[in-house]
Amino acid sequence: LRATGCSACRRSALRTFIGSFGPARLHQPAIRSRPLSQAAPTFSTFRATPRLLKNFAIEEDVKPVDEENAEPDASDSNASEVPWFLEVEPPRHPTLLHEPPPLPDIPKGSPALMEPMLKFVSEDLGLDDLSLLDLREVDPPPALGPSLFMLFGTARSERHLHVSADRLVRWLRGHGIVADADGLLGRNELKTRLRRKARKAKLLGNPGIEPGGSDGISTGWICVNLGTVGSSHVETEIVDDFGKITGFGVADTGDTVIVQVMTESRRKELDLERLWTGMLKRT
Repeated sequence: LRATGCSACRRSALRTFIGSFGPARLHQPAIRSRPLSQAAPTFSTFRATPRLLKNFAIEEDVKPVDEENAEPDASDSNASEVPWFLEVEPPRHPTLLHEPPPLPDIPKGSPALMEPMLKFVSEDLGLDDLSLLDLREVDPPPALGPSLFMLFGTARSERHLHVSADRLVRWLRGHGIVADADGLLGRNELKTRLRRKARKAKLLGNPGIEPGGSDGISTGWICVNLGTVGSSHVETEIVDDFGKITGFGVADTGDTVIVQVMTESRRKELDLERLWTGMLKRT
């Protein structure tokens, strides 16, 4: 060994000499490492990028297009969206919406103003228990006028009574009818009476009025007289049964319309419907 000149030769000869005394070495196949085509990405592998799509080492679980576009079951979605403690049962009580009461039937041959006036009185004024009497058959004709129609309505309070009658008179004035409202206190008149009442109570030392007494303000009944609707003011000749002219004058044409607005207690007390119905039955 010393004769060998270089250290490499001495190491090779020594390895051959030691290997002859030791066990035989098993031949192990060389492990070949396949070089990666690309360097490992420095970003997340869950991002859909062109570089990730080119990498064959990662396999993606691709779902069919039909399964992705398929809509979920409606029952499952509803059950998952609304939890049990947020489910609201439908109300079991009847509806609280107030339905307007039906309007009374309009007799044939009534004035054209009757239908819009009924709607205004019921919907806008809010009068209850409307009743329309056809008194055209009453003979002899009443003093209010020939061919009489009488409408009854109930107000909820004294204030509602005056406000409704005042609005009705203004509405009729807009339709070219000047109506007379008996029992209606105008705005200025009502203020004057209230001022007088307060002054009188101050002098007497009594802030109120006697129970059941009349204060001069609470009427409880307003009669709106529309007069004769559709009447003619043209003078005509009056002819008797023999065909002779007996004079000239204005014929009684048109219909008389009366609106009776009362409070509930006053309407029961007067009971005018029973009075006029009895007169109609006696004719």
